Amino acid sequence: MSRLLTYLAAVHARGLRVAEHPAYGGVTKGAHTSSSYHYKGRAADLNFGAPGTPPEERPVLLWAARLADAAGLNVIYTPHRVHPIAKTAAAHRDHLHVDDGPIQAYKAPGRDDALYARILSERPTTTQEVTVNVTIGKVRKGDTGPDVRLLQGVLNVHGAGVAAGVGVLALDDDFGDKTDKALRAHQTAHKIDVDGVAGADSWRTLLEDVPA
Repeated sequence: MSRLLTYLAAVHARGLRVAEHPAYGGVTKGAHTSSSYHYKGRAADLNFGAPGTPPEERPVLLWAARLADAAGLNVIYTPHRVHPIAKTAAAHRDHLHVDDGPIQAYKAPGRDDALYARILSERPTTTQEVTVNVTIGKVRKGDTGPDVRLLQGVLNVHGAGVAAGVGVLALDDDFGDKTDKALRAHQTAHKIDVDGVAGADSWRTLLEDVPA
């Protein structure tokens, strides 16, 4: 499963609507060009709907944006104003666009970094939190692939690698010693079984609250 599909499985399980992707109902004809990442299965829109993001959806979209950033995916979400680089930003005020392309359109060096940081720093309130009921897949030392990369990303956001004394984890899809130590540090901090296996409890505590 690709990194994007792993991510979409996580956000879909949390209740976000996934659209404009071949695996989630297909792509709307005419909404994107034939060469669009959407048709290639490399992009998706989250909570696409009527203009204007409903207030109750905003916290979970911000959570999804932080998670996408942790996983190294590209994000376009412009509820505040049009982003100066992304040509299609005006069309992404009411939903979140995520893709695995090579250009971080919404986080381009020197362009709107402050706005991007503000979007990612907005925290849901306790009453707006949504419980994650998803096990992306058990991964352990020796495993490789996109599930491992997502694990490394969210461990970094939680500061688990630093807490374990191994520093920021490389997003290399390889569950090695450093990832193992970081996961065990996270498990210890959250009082769950310290077994070095990213199972249901580990994913729940990692994904329910992705800190800014």
